Amino acid sequence: MTEPVRYSENPVELPIDSWLYVTDEVAGCGVCTALAREVNGALKEGRHRSAFDASQEIRNHPAHGNPLASTAHMKAAT
Repeated sequence: MTEPVRYSENPVELPIDSWLYVTDEVAGCGVCTALAREVNGALKEGRHRSAFDASQEIRNHPAHGNPLASTAHMKAAT
């Protein structure tokens, strides 16, 4: 009979989809520029959730003409 493994195995690391961090900044928009810097800084530091949140905020920025952007704050409140 074999002995059971009494320690955890190495974690499985899955690749992160790069499209999650793709941003379409509007040229000349200060908010987009600041958020793009935040995305890049967070990725360099390994803070993937912060990078995703900032890139999502760029995509939902009202100045981009996104029709869902005006309701983004309502989703965050729920």
